[in-house]
This record gives sequence, structure tokens and C-alpha cells, in this order.
Amino acid sequence: GAAPHASFVHLAPYGAAYYAYLFALSITTRVWRDAGFAGDALSGDAGRAWVELVLRHGGARHPRQLLQSFLGSSKGQAVETNSE
Repeated sequence: GAAPHASFVHLAPYGAAYYAYLFALSITTRVWRDAGFAGDALSGDAGRAWVELVLRHGGARHPRQLLQSFLGSSKGQAVETNSE
């Protein structure tokens, strides 16, 4: 119609990679901000928590579980999980 910006046609040129990038950016921003790296990028406490709660599991746990565990613990609370 007369208002192409009101339809989804303008989204067609972007591949899924662009939206995956935006999703990843939102997650890394939250980790950076909420886990203590923003105040001190070399924080030993934040780094140890990252290693203990995320990296040490390797591929044994789903990435969503690892991030939920890490982000929940950085605020001293559990993060609600959605089962899929």
C-alpha cells in the first residue's frame, strides 16, 4: 500500500544473521552490565564466576541454561527458565 514502512517488506533484505547478531548483542550487553564486568573489565570475581558457571561445562549443558544460571547468580537470584 501507501505506507511500506508499516509492512514487513523492509525487513526482507536482512538475513537471519543480522537478527542473530542483535540477539547476541543483547545477551552480551546483559552479561557485561549485570555480571560486574562493566565496572571492572578485569574483575577477578566476575571472571571466576564466568569460568565456574559457564565455561567449565563446555558443551555438556545447553547455552541457555548456562546463561540463565550465570545471570541469575550475578544478581543473587534465580532466572526464570522457559522449557522448550
